[in-house]
Amino acid sequence: MRKLQTRFISWGFLLFSFYVTVNAQSSGVKFLDISLRKALTQASEANKLVFIDCYTSWCGPCKTLSREVFPQKSVGDFFNQNFICLSIDMERGDGPDIAKRYEVKAYPTLLFLDATGEVVHRSVGAGNADAMVSLGKTAVDPAKNQKGIDQKLSNGDNSVSVIRSALKQSQQDVKKVEPLLDLYFKDKNEDEWFDRDSWELIRDYAWLSTKYGDFLMHNVDNFISLYGKDNVEKSVVNKVANFYWSYSYLGFSLNECINYLDAFNSPLVLKGIYQAKIGQARHRVIADAYSRESWLDYINLLKDSYKFPKSEYNLDYQQFVDLFFNKNAFRDGANINRICKILSKIGSPLAIKICNELILLKNSAIIRGGDLFKEVKDEKELKLFSEKEIQQILSECSPLLDSCEISKMHANNIAWDMLRHPNRTRFLSMAQKFSYHAVTDGNDNFYCFHTYAAICAQIGQFDEAIKYQELAVENVRKTSPKKLSYYTDWLEKFKNKQTIF
Repeated sequence: MRKLQTRFISWGFLLFSFYVTVNAQSSGVKFLDISLRKALTQASEANKLVFIDCYTSWCGPCKTLSREVFPQKSVGDFFNQNFICLSIDMERGDGPDIAKRYEVKAYPTLLFLDATGEVVHRSVGAGNADAMVSLGKTAVDPAKNQKGIDQKLSNGDNSVSVIRSALKQSQQDVKKVEPLLDLYFKDKNEDEWFDRDSWELIRDYAWLSTKYGDFLMHNVDNFISLYGKDNVEKSVVNKVANFYWSYSYLGFSLNECINYLDAFNSPLVLKGIYQAKIGQARHRVIADAYSRESWLDYINLLKDSYKFPKSEYNLDYQQFVDLFFNKNAFRDGANINRICKILSKIGSPLAIKICNELILLKNSAIIRGGDLFKEVKDEKELKLFSEKEIQQILSECSPLLDSCEISKMHANNIAWDMLRHPNRTRFLSMAQKFSYHAVTDGNDNFYCFHTYAAICAQIGQFDEAIKYQELAVENVRKTSPKKLSYYTDWLEKFKNKQTIF
């Protein structure tokens, strides 16, 4: 129920358990505690591939895979049937040698090896369970895996499907991307570079400082006329940001980078540079969460970015989660309190906003049981609070209701958390206030409408519940029609004076 909303409200601040190589859940992936050499032998005997989850102890997405994805039954069923599975810390034991042998430079890296130890397929990054199963299916398909694609390229196949598959596996490495684009574009004149296939390859993979990135920068207006202003400008801004972030890797000094970008004389360049600088500042804060200077730098960059219309760089939800919850220390309540003291001393409106959001997230996490990623499907899993604990939550959250700065989605999420908690009768009044904040001032998110309707129903205000559930139905019909039945069902239940909890 409400899967997308659950993704937003699954907050917590407990430290993750140590990454384990043997999954305790029998339904998930069974990682074997054996050497790579023995795994290759077993793979040969069983006619399987070897799958290696290459992780580090400090890698957040690695822990997400370990906690959320590998325990899933669907992932376990496919991987246990098709692979000999290993999970290896790249900084311990045999890990450094394996990382060197297979050029593992980012985490998590997911390797699929044949019985000789040759890479058949690889991927970098964490996805959900469906994505992991899809990755496994690609790895065992000779027509789609990296080895098969490389063979097609060797045979002279430079069709867009093969080139795109190869580019997808290149992990955006410019040293691999440009030769692949050369293969595709070698027989095309520049007029053909504007067709949809060419545009999508340039949009998704071309780096600035290559002829393909430069072609985009010199023809922005032409691409806009064909593929839309928002689509093209977003691509350009992202490419500028990536270039600014990676200029030293690309062989540029900072001055050369700036001169190169200035030559395009485009306002999109400034937006891209801001995007990169804010990202860099965010990383500095994550590296040292208790540095006043790092916070000031980050906050000032955010403040400056407000000059851009419809800026993508303001303090939106994803930036906030990236900043505060991609490092274990940030999930501890005491550390959050310490950070809030630093932000309070800075005292700027943005610093106070960040502090308020942190307090809101911390308390939502407490209500949810303290686990960052686990989806709590049954309220019986949530502990009852003592009166002292309830008062602590209410006293910390109450001042936030006076702030118009807290995000609508965060307000909605804590309202939903309060509604579904076994102590809901003590939280309902505050939950309704947070939820009302989420549905005012033009916010038409159907999740927010539904949360407010559910709270009103729980209180017995069914006319109000019906009114806002009708708004939810109207919005979901326009934006997510596949979800419509859930919302229409609850509209009828509210009309019949039923409550969710």
